[in-house]
Amino acid sequence: QVCNAVAFAHNRGIVHNDIKPSNVMLGTFGEVYVVDWGLAVEWVDDGPGIRRRADVTRPCGTPGYLPPELGLGRGCEIGPWTDVYLLGGVLFHILCGRAPRAGCSLFEAIEQAVAEEAPEVPGDAPTRLKALCRWAMNPDPSKRPPSVDAFKAEIETFRSTITSVLTDS
Repeated sequence: QVCNAVAFAHNRGIVHNDIKPSNVMLGTFGEVYVVDWGLAVEWVDDGPGIRRRADVTRPCGTPGYLPPELGLGRGCEIGPWTDVYLLGGVLFHILCGRAPRAGCSLFEAIEQAVAEEAPEVPGDAPTRLKALCRWAMNPDPSKRPPSVDAFKAEIETFRSTITSVLTDS
């Protein structure tokens, strides 16, 4: 459901730029909300008129989840691929119980986001989900899943495979 909300925003020309577990809320009846759109930018020229991505010229975002384009303040490089990276960070947190760069200062997070490969998911998480984290969190935006829908499709494929295995047992 988080992917659906983010894909809807992308369809409207908006990139969230700060997706993390604390910005996902569950309602009383199971509805899912993505909140805190304070760092959101318009990534298309004919969008609704909020802050444009070119206006981002300094580092911004949450250090533990920071994609390189936000860490370096390269607003012109922000796009849906930025939120894909952040969704990969949320998946990392789900699998590991912590942010990909837990305990890092902003400067350490920027250095790691730019210099390193995608963070390795430690532990015994499913291989397919580990691979999805690494794909989504690739420092090179062109090497990430092409859209939130593609990221979501990988999650759905994994879920259906698990469901199939469990029902066949």
